[in-house]
Amino acid sequence: MIHPATALRPVDPIVGMGVFATAAIPAGTVTWVLDPLDQTIEPQRLRRLRREWSRWRDHHTFADRHGLRVLAWDLCRSMNHSCRPNCAGTDLGFEIAIRDIRSGEELTNDYGTLHIAPREGFPCRCGAPGCRGVVLPDESATVRWTPAVRAALELAAGVPQPLAELLPLGWRERAEEDLRDEGPAPSRVARGASPPAAAEAEPRAEELAPQSSLSSSTIARPIPSPTSM
Repeated sequence: MIHPATALRPVDPIVGMGVFATAAIPAGTVTWVLDPLDQTIEPQRLRRLRREWSRWRDHHTFADRHGLRVLAWDLCRSMNHSCRPNCAGTDLGFEIAIRDIRSGEELTNDYGTLHIAPREGFPCRCGAPGCRGVVLPDESATVRWTPAVRAALELAAGVPQPLAELLPLGWRERAEEDLRDEGPAPSRVARGASPPAAAEAEPRAEELAPQSSLSSSTIARPIPSPTSM
């Protein structure tokens, strides 16, 4: 489930729709939680789908670290990519704001953390400082954002958590355990500070689909993030 202070709005004719904050969301706020209405789809079920469903599979679901596709049920499916995202942590079963998000700002994450397949790569038009220019499978992406996620977890107890009832008991401790070996501990990150610039990737845009074919898939997160087939 996506944070309640969000709305679906147009980004531009190429990207399409995106998820925008309707109120300020402080760093450390959980912005999305995998909930019982979201579907996790096993590979054998995907293999039974007709070929024409492959486009919708790639567009409206994302892969988790166990090789399952997640099909979310709400507007988080329209959360777009940025090389300098303001949300991260998908593999933990939730996402958290890694910096303060202003009212009216688009919520984004790094699709490189979503275990995308080579066929899902696309030219990036996010325009962020350090933009990689192309989004491809990137095993380093999760490690790259781990310090920012860990810093955000340190702030979580001090900010409102509208999605708290969907989080399991001890969620922060479990997340910190999962992240322990993912990267270096952060230096204390100030509220509102920008996360580190993303690493450069070799451009191969000519081999990739246009971004519009994947926009709103961050999930396409289903909406998963999600998300029904």
